[in-house]
Amino acid sequence: DRNFGSYQDLEARYDARPGYWVQPQGDWGEGRIDLIEIPTVNEAFDNIVACWTPNAPLPAGKAAEFRYRISAISTTWHLHPYAQVQQTFNGSDIEDGVVDGNGTKRFIVDFAGGDLAYYQSELDRLELVATTTSGTISSKILAFNSPLKGVRAIVDATLPDGQSAELRMFLRARNRILSETWTATWSVPSGDSTRPQPSKK
Repeated sequence: DRNFGSYQDLEARYDARPGYWVQPQGDWGEGRIDLIEIPTVNEAFDNIVACWTPNAPLPAGKAAEFRYRISAISTTWHLHPYAQVQQTFNGSDIEDGVVDGNGTKRFIVDFAGGDLAYYQSELDRLELVATTTSGTISSKILAFNSPLKGVRAIVDATLPDGQSAELRMFLRARNRILSETWTATWSVPSGDSTRPQPSKK
C-alpha cells in the first residue's frame, strides 16, 4: 500500500519503503514458505518475517548452499498476472465476542488488477475461495469495488474460544485462479476477554 494515509508515519515512511522480491537460483529441493509473526511489546520492532523451510531437515554438521537473487521494487504489479490485494480491514467481533464458546470476526479484503475488470458485469462467474485451519467459515460475500475497479471479499470466520487459526482466501472463475492468496492468523482468547469492555473517558 503506497498511500501515506494508511500509515500516517512521518518517521518510518512505510508508504515509501521498497519491497524485495527473492528468486531462488538452482535446485533448493522441496520445501515451503513460512510467514512468521514474532510476539512484541510495541510497534517499534519489525516482527514479521518470511523464511524458506525445506521438507527434509538439513543434515547436522554438513554445509548447505543456497543461491538467490534479491530485487528491490516499488510495485509488484509486474511480478505476476493475478489480481493483488490492495487493502485489508478487520471488522469488529460479531455477536458481542464469544457466544456459546465461539468467537466470530469479519475480514474484508480488496482485490484489484489482473483480469478482474473482465468480470465487472458478471459477478456470479467469480468464486471466493476461503479456508481456515480451525473453526468454520460462516459466510462469504463478494461485491465489486468500483473505485478500485476490483472486488471486495468479505468473510465471517467462527473460531472456538481459546483457539487460533490461519485464514486464507483467493478468487477464481471455474478452475482458473484470478488472484494471489491472502492469508492471516487470528485467535479468540480464552474466557471473557473478547467480550466488549466499557469505554474509558
